[in-house]
Amino acid sequence: MNVAQYFDARAEKYEQALKSPIISRSRADEHRILNWLVLNNFSHKDPVLEIGCGTGYYTLMLSNVCKKVTAIDVSAGMLKVLNKKIKMNGTKNVEVFHTDFTQMNNKKFNSVFCASVLGYVDEPENFIKKIY
Repeated sequence: MNVAQYFDARAEKYEQALKSPIISRSRADEHRILNWLVLNNFSHKDPVLEIGCGTGYYTLMLSNVCKKVTAIDVSAGMLKVLNKKIKMNGTKNVEVFHTDFTQMNNKKFNSVFCASVLGYVDEPENFIKKIY
């Protein structure tokens, strides 16, 4: 089973697990820290690329701070959940693409955000070089 298949099979359950008391408490702390980092390090005028957006936990936070978010993921199942969230929230500044970052053209972004992704990447050093 590859990474996309793994997350496709777990997309709905993944979202439910995030609502458990233990995870939601730790995510609240994480959200505060990441919000501070994004507010202090990302330009509000520039678009941001989010790699491995999953169901959009960070995507929606980024969309509140950044001008535009291009959110990509290899899992169609995770993106289906994200697209529902975008619609429910009325978010207008997020574009969602079902793609592998390593297969993307050389489109330029001033800011890139990815969290909890390196564990799923075959060649982390090359991945980071491509981001740069």
